[in-house]
Amino acid sequence: MNIVLLTTYFHPEITGIAPHATAIAKALQERGHRVTVFAPWPHYPEWAVHEEYRRRPPKTETVDGITVHRSRIWLPRGDAVTIKTRLVGEGSAVAFQALNLLRHLRTVARADVVIAMSPFFGQGMTALALRAILRREFIFHVEDIIPDSAIDTGVLDNAGGLTRALVSFASSVERRVYRSARCVSTLTGAMRENIQAKAPTARVVLAGYWTDPDTHQPDDELAASFRAAHGYDASHLVVGYAGNIGAKQKLEALIETAGVFARRDARVQFVIAGDGAHRIPLEQAVQAAGLANVRMLPLQRGKDYSAFLNGVDLSYIAQADGVSDAFIPSKLYPTLASGCAVACFANEGAELYRLMQQSGAALTYTWDDTARFVDEMIALADDRSELAAMGRAAREFALSRFTRESALGEFVDAVEAGDSV
Repeated sequence: MNIVLLTTYFHPEITGIAPHATAIAKALQERGHRVTVFAPWPHYPEWAVHEEYRRRPPKTETVDGITVHRSRIWLPRGDAVTIKTRLVGEGSAVAFQALNLLRHLRTVARADVVIAMSPFFGQGMTALALRAILRREFIFHVEDIIPDSAIDTGVLDNAGGLTRALVSFASSVERRVYRSARCVSTLTGAMRENIQAKAPTARVVLAGYWTDPDTHQPDDELAASFRAAHGYDASHLVVGYAGNIGAKQKLEALIETAGVFARRDARVQFVIAGDGAHRIPLEQAVQAAGLANVRMLPLQRGKDYSAFLNGVDLSYIAQADGVSDAFIPSKLYPTLASGCAVACFANEGAELYRLMQQSGAALTYTWDDTARFVDEMIALADDRSELAAMGRAAREFALSRFTRESALGEFVDAVEAGDSV
């Protein structure tokens, strides 16, 4: 089949939906399909075009045999990333992408199916246009339900009229796209229920995250090198976070808790590796509080990321209070595959909370459980035996639940079914 994939994020970006978009494209290509990707310059989570792309015009490149047609994107400055500027930026990506689709219209016209990847519903508008003009059927893949996220995280509480109008418009487009797609794919059962409640007639399949057990696995040598490089000895209990630094992760709460440990037990250390709209305010908060037990690192890539996951004792994975209960952070999967125990903060009703309780690999907390978290971290610093058992459970859970075959079976069937769907 000829498959066109529309996405705002793709390789070499390594956080957010880019790794999943890239993995889906590769999985379809490995099944013998010809996959062509339309994506803007890489820019996430830094909200700046990656250095190697800045001094050249957008062009066509090849990623592991996949053709990628790049286009421009307007980006707000790092200190000016708000819901409004982000929507405008992603809107610009869709507009420039549309021009690129016109330049490569023959490729698009030959497509057997178009796959449009959310979280920005502008991709859905493009897919609707291609369906109307070229009669190309599309599959709409939902990684994050943006209108719901904007409401859940409270960004509309003090928002102006334009922001509210944009989110309202996204909500109306959302339902239209669901009804018009050949099928909708999403990450979790809870997200499927959310979508079907909005569009009862839509066919919704799962295309969840998975992890490569060979790329991410327990490695004592990597663990030792990470701890030695950053001055952590056997007495330190290291709680780490790696990924996007934004509102959903609620890292400000982690910094506040680190202040408690600075006064009570200096053995408990925190390391935050990543980039994003909230990095600068977070660094300022650490400096203002004089927290010697918090280390800020740049975004970790490749082997450095594997070393990070092996070197920390627990990975902090959180969901801000009120964020859609259906969402599961993508960083969870390589964390589990690496045999890293998890400290999970979320609502009791959240899919993330439920999954972590099932895994045997995590300590789970609600946002009212900070005192218990402090006590349990100090207890773990005294006795690490529970951590070893949680690490083994993490690896086993990843291997049993999050393989490519189990994650993509329904989705691949929907793609390859053609007009029979």
